[in-house]
Order: sequence, then structure tokens, then C-alpha cells
Amino acid sequence: FNTVNPIPLLTGVEFNVGPKGQLTKLEAVATGLNVKTKGMTNIDSKVSVDLKTLGTYTNDAKTSITNKTALGQLSIEETGKLKLESNKITLGSVLAELMVALKGLTVPTGTGPSGAPINLSAFTAVENKLKQMLS
Repeated sequence: FNTVNPIPLLTGVEFNVGPKGQLTKLEAVATGLNVKTKGMTNIDSKVSVDLKTLGTYTNDAKTSITNKTALGQLSIEETGKLKLESNKITLGSVLAELMVALKGLTVPTGTGPSGAPINLSAFTAVENKLKQMLS
């Protein structure tokens, strides 16, 4: 436990684990709260956690990030794919169904049903991009 200012408790306090906070450091200072750790940070709330800011909120995760509730999930997986899921229906699965329908599109004409879309390769290219991007 250290004070940040030579005048005790005037501008803040810091709690260190390890020499000079090398393992974990928590600072409560006039400009905010800083937490630095080489381990895991865990917030276990039985009710809710609210994060509010008047500025920018940044979450910088090196591998993946997941936000989920009992009804759905929003995540960016380690592969870079986005996952938007609601009650086990994913955006990726809905768009995949749409692409199948578009690629098989035929319309009535005066001489019978039309053939396959002439820009089928464009639909296939979009479908492949969606598969790369979405779960």
C-alpha cells in the first residue's frame, strides 16, 4: 500500500502485488481507477455491472471476446469470425439460407421459368465472404 502523492491520501493510493506492482497494481487517483495485472481480472457480480463513459469505450482483446446472456450471444472468435446468435438462430445461418435461395432464383417469363442467375459467380463470391466472416 502506497500513497501516490508525498502528502498522504491527498491525490490517491496504490495497492501493489509484487515489487513495485510488477504482478498487479491498482491505483485510485484523482483522474480515475487504473488496474494493471499479469494475471486475470475477474468481476463477479450477482446483480449487474454497468460501464458508463462520456468518452470512448475500448475493449482490446488479443484473441477473442464474448458477450452473452441466457437468450443470445455476440462474439468475435479467435478465427476473426463474428457471431450474432439469438435463441440458437445465428445471423450467419440466416444469411447462408438467403444465399442458397438467391443462387437458385428462377422467375416466370413469357416462355417459361428463367434459368440460373447470370451473375451466379457474384453470389458465390458474396457467400464465401459471409462464410469467412460469420459463424
